[in-house]
Amino acid sequence: MIVHNQAERYEITATNAEILHINIGNIPHNFYIKKRILIFLAMIFLLLSSLQSYAQWERIKTLPKNVENNYWLEAYFLKDDPNYGWVSGYNGAVIRTTDGGITWKSTIIRDSVQFESIYFVDKNDGFVSGPDDHRRNDYFKVSYIYKTTDGGNTWKNISPPSNPRTGLFLWGHFFLNANNGLVIGDGCLNASQKFYRTTNGGNTWQLYEGLFSSTRLADLILYPSGLGYAVSSGYLWITQDGGQTWKDFLRTGGNDWQEDLHIYGNTILVPYSPTCEGKFDIGGGIRMSTDFGKSWRNYSTGQSMFGTFLLDSLRGWACGLKKSVYFTEDGGLHWELKNCGVCDTCDLDDFHFINDTTGFLVGEGVYRYKQPQSIDLHDKVICKGDTATLEVNLPFKSYKWSTGETTKSIKVTKPGRYWVTAIDSNNCHSDATCKIDLYPEVKISPIDTSVCEGDSLLFEVKPDFLSYQWSTGETSKTIMVSQKGIYQIVATDSNGCRSFADFKLSYFPQPNPILSTKGRENICVGDSVILITNDTSLSYNWFRNPGNEFISNNNSSYTIRNDGSYYVIAKNKYGCIGQSPVVQIIFRNDTNRLKIESISTGSEVNFDTLSYSNILCKKVQIKNISSKPFKFDNVYLIYNTSFSAPQSQFPIFLDTGQTVQIEVCYSPKHLGIERDTMLIPDVCSDHIIPLKGFSATEIFSGTNSCNILIKSKVKTLPNQYMFSAYEPYPNPANSVIHVPFEKYYNNEAATIEECRLYNSLGTSIGVSKTNVIEENNENGWKYQSGEYLVSTVGIGSGAYFLVINSSAGSQKFVIIIEE
Repeated sequence: MIVHNQAERYEITATNAEILHINIGNIPHNFYIKKRILIFLAMIFLLLSSLQSYAQWERIKTLPKNVENNYWLEAYFLKDDPNYGWVSGYNGAVIRTTDGGITWKSTIIRDSVQFESIYFVDKNDGFVSGPDDHRRNDYFKVSYIYKTTDGGNTWKNISPPSNPRTGLFLWGHFFLNANNGLVIGDGCLNASQKFYRTTNGGNTWQLYEGLFSSTRLADLILYPSGLGYAVSSGYLWITQDGGQTWKDFLRTGGNDWQEDLHIYGNTILVPYSPTCEGKFDIGGGIRMSTDFGKSWRNYSTGQSMFGTFLLDSLRGWACGLKKSVYFTEDGGLHWELKNCGVCDTCDLDDFHFINDTTGFLVGEGVYRYKQPQSIDLHDKVICKGDTATLEVNLPFKSYKWSTGETTKSIKVTKPGRYWVTAIDSNNCHSDATCKIDLYPEVKISPIDTSVCEGDSLLFEVKPDFLSYQWSTGETSKTIMVSQKGIYQIVATDSNGCRSFADFKLSYFPQPNPILSTKGRENICVGDSVILITNDTSLSYNWFRNPGNEFISNNNSSYTIRNDGSYYVIAKNKYGCIGQSPVVQIIFRNDTNRLKIESISTGSEVNFDTLSYSNILCKKVQIKNISSKPFKFDNVYLIYNTSFSAPQSQFPIFLDTGQTVQIEVCYSPKHLGIERDTMLIPDVCSDHIIPLKGFSATEIFSGTNSCNILIKSKVKTLPNQYMFSAYEPYPNPANSVIHVPFEKYYNNEAATIEECRLYNSLGTSIGVSKTNVIEENNENGWKYQSGEYLVSTVGIGSGAYFLVINSSAGSQKFVIIIEE
C-alpha cells in the first residue's frame, strides 16, 4: 500500500468509490506547529495479510547527524519502487533513501521553513511545500513550494507570487506529473481559500479563491479525469475540471482543523484538532465515514490528531500528540491504541505504509513499522482426556495466557479458545489465539452381565473402532471368555482417540442338588422311600435310569416305590441348572419278620404313676412270624433319657415262630408326664412303640433329734422349665401335620414356644395352632401336654421344614407334603 501527500497519477474515471488520500495542513497562529500533509492515493493491490494485534514501531537510528533530532512532518515512498522514499520536516529539512529506509541522506532547503507536504511523481521529480514559521504573523505570511529534478539532492523555489498586503500561505500540494499540479492554503480569519494551479511545473500559477469563512485548506488530490478533492477545516471540496474551479460539497463535522485526508472506495478518514487552525492540548480525534460522507463516526482521543492512513475500506491508522497512535479494523466502530515502541513523550504527525507489513511513522523521530514477532499457535483437535501443549515459538520477556499462567508453554485439556500476550524486551506486545476442539467422543457400550457357572460368553466391542487391545492380550473385536472377572478393553478410533471400558462377567450360582432319603435306601417291595433334595431352586425335574426317564417336576421331593437309579435336575431363579448324583434305590422282595404281639397297655407302653427316684420296667412281646431266623442287637429310643432298654438282654436271636419279651424301664427325670419312642428294627421297616410315663410327688417320713415325726415331699426337680416336641405325623402329610408336645415348668420360668413351617428358601409359610389335651397345676408347677396343628392345604407338594423353638432349645423336622 502506497501513501501519498500528493495525488498519484492514474487513468481513473473519478467517482465517489475512488481511492483517495488527501492530507492538508494549516499553521495555527502563535503556535510552533508540527504538521505534515499526507495524501493517500489509490490502492492497486489487495492486502495479503492482516496487522498483528499490537503495532510495533522501531525508531530509525541511521538518520544523518545534522538532522537526527529534527521534527518530521510528512513521508512519501514511490508506489512503483518503494526503495525510494522522502521525509520532510522542520528547519527546511528533507531526507531521502534509495534502499527502503536503511540509509538516509539529508538536504536543508531553507532552515526556517516547516515542510508540511512532500510528494514525488517519479524517482527524480518531486515537490515539497510549507510555511516559513519564523516570518509568519497575523499580518504577513510567507510560504514556499520547492521542486527537485534530481531525486531531492537540489531544490528550486517555484512558489507563486505573494500579495504584498496579505502575504502567501501554503500548506499541501498535489501533482499529476512534473508539470501539472496544485498547491493550496489559507482560509481562516476571514481569509479566502487559495487554490494555485500550474501546468508548466511552477513557472506560472493561476489562482482560484474560495469565499467560505472559517475553514482553512490542508490537502488535495487530483485525477487525470479532472476530478479532485481537497480538505479544509470541517469540509470536503470538489473539482471536476482539474482544479480550475472548486466548491465545498460535504460537511465532515465542526470547523476543526483537518490536516489529513484518506479515501479508499467509499471510506473517508480524517484527523482533527479543535478550532479552524488547530489549537493544541484542548482535545481532538478521528472522523470516519464508510458511505462517502452520508454519515460519520467520531472518535475522541483527547489529543490533537494530525495524520491518517487507510489500508483498506475498514482498516485505518491515525496519529497525533503525546504518543497517540490508533488503529481500527471495523470502519471506525472501535479504535485501539497501538503505540508500542514510540517514546513516551513523543508527538507524531503522519504515516506512510508501503504495504501491511512495511510502513513509516514520523514526528519526533522516524519510525519503521516492525512486524510484531509472530506467535505461531495453531488450532488443534485433541481426544477427550488428552493434553495439548501450547507454546510460544519465540523468546519473549514475559507471557500472560488466558488461563492466568505466565510460562512460555502451557498444557490444556479442555476445548475452547486460548490466547497469549507476550511482551518483548522493548515492552512491545504480541498476541496470538488458537482454538482447541475435541474429536467426537466414541464411547464403548460396556457390558456387565452374568451367566451360569461353567458357561462361556462372547464379548463384542460396539461400535466399530480401528484397533482393539484387551487386557487378555487379544486384539480382536470380540473375545470368548469363560472365567468370571473384569475384562478391560482399550479401543482406538480413526482419529487416534482411545476409549476405555470394563466388560464384567459374573457367575450365577449353579444348583448343586444332593439327594437324601427319608427312610431306607434298601427297602422291601410294597414300601416306599422319599428322595429329598437339599437345593433351594425354583423347579425340579426328576429322572430315572435306565433311559433317563422323566418322572416328575416342580417338587423338591419324590416318593420312590420302584427300583431304579434316580436323579434330579434343578433350575434356580437365574435359569441355571444342576444335576444331582444318581441315587440307587433297591426294593427287595421281602417282608418284615417280626410282629408285636402284646404291649402292656393298649398301643403304647404306659408306666403308671411313679415316684421320683424310683424305676419301673415293663415287657413288650414280639414274635418271629417269618420262615427265617432273625437277629437284632438293640432297640432304639429317640430321647433315651427317662426311658431305657437294658443292654444285657441283647443281642436277641429269634428262630422261626419263636417269641421273646423285650424289657423297657422308666426312671423319672421330672414331675409329670414324660414320653419317648422305641424303635424295633426289622427287615423292611422299623416297629414304632410309644412310651409314656408319669412322675408323682414323693413323700418321705422320719423323726428328728427330738423324736418328732417329720414328713418331706418332693415339690420341684432341678429344672424350672422342660419342653419336648415329638415326631410329627403323618409324614408325608396331605392336610394337617400333628406335632405332640409336653412341657413342665414352675411359675417363675419364662416360657416361649413356637412352631412354624418353612419352605426350602427359608420363608415361613405356615404357623401352628395349639391344641392342649391335658393340663395340671400343683404347688406352683404346671404340666401341659397337647399338640401343634399345622395346615398344609394349598401349600404344594415338596419337602419342607418344621421348626419348633422354645426356651429349652430348637427342634427341626423334615416334612414331606403330598397333595
